[in-house]
Amino acid sequence: MPSLINSLAGSSILASSGNSSSSVFTPVQLDLSVLATGSFNTFDIIDIAPKAFTAKLVETPFQTAATEESLQSRADSALGVSRFINTSDPAVARAGSNPDLKATFALYQGLRNLQALAAYAGDDKSPQSKLTALAAKFDAGLAEIRNYIGTAKTDQLGLLTGEKVTSLQSVVVPTSSPSLANTAVQKASVWKPCLG
Repeated sequence: MPSLINSLAGSSILASSGNSSSSVFTPVQLDLSVLATGSFNTFDIIDIAPKAFTAKLVETPFQTAATEESLQSRADSALGVSRFINTSDPAVARAGSNPDLKATFALYQGLRNLQALAAYAGDDKSPQSKLTALAAKFDAGLAEIRNYIGTAKTDQLGLLTGEKVTSLQSVVVPTSSPSLANTAVQKASVWKPCLG
């Protein structure tokens, strides 16, 4: 890091003043030596950088050639599973010991079963007598997947249900203190330091 600071120590930037039709550019020297004070001299940026996601090359369940199963056989298979999230499934076992890949593969298998149930229930050729069983199994599978997303042990993978959003909400807290709006707080010369 000190070598980077030393290489930038003579750097300057151009500051503009005036309107856009007649700008004057003045070089402004940057003194970056202040960054190299104290313990910052020995600071190594690599120590705080997030580690890269690395994994052995594995065959993922969504890359394998899917067999041509009918929608009905996929739905029947999904109706017969005891658990939608099956971490001992052979497709999930390909992930090895990587918790992020295991979680991804297990979720893929569970969501694939849910998709089969939903597609079969929405198919016009599906018998009406199976719709209740399909809906009940779908609801149970969705609840299991949501629970897994909230509890899965991962390393660098963040799992969320729903849409990822960031929000900020402010609340006005009433106060009984007098307002200082439009009142002078300090009366002195511009060059005189504030007391206190």
